[in-house]
Amino acid sequence: MADSKHTPGPWGLERNGFDTDGIRVASDGGRGPTIAWVGADTIGEDNREHLSAEGHADACLVAAAPDLLEACRGAVDLSRRCDLQIDAVLGVPEVRALLAAIAKAEGRS
Repeated sequence: MADSKHTPGPWGLERNGFDTDGIRVASDGGRGPTIAWVGADTIGEDNREHLSAEGHADACLVAAAPDLLEACRGAVDLSRRCDLQIDAVLGVPEVRALLAAIAKAEGRS
């Protein structure tokens, strides 16, 4: 697999215990340095900020990014190792989507 330049996984979630509700995405399964912060995006009946279900889902997706990238790379590698005609494989929309996602994650698009 390709060498990654991003912070190694696994990434995990840590809920904020302060006045505003949010989720910290951090390395080392949620115990390491902060990778991203998904903050409150709604105001509740208590007039305080809260994280919506969509915001929580966004944080989960960010935390899964290293695993998803590795899975994409693995799928492309598997297709190449299975002696498939690479020209034919690269023409399959799903494989093109995998390659595009990998390029985006690696900052090449």
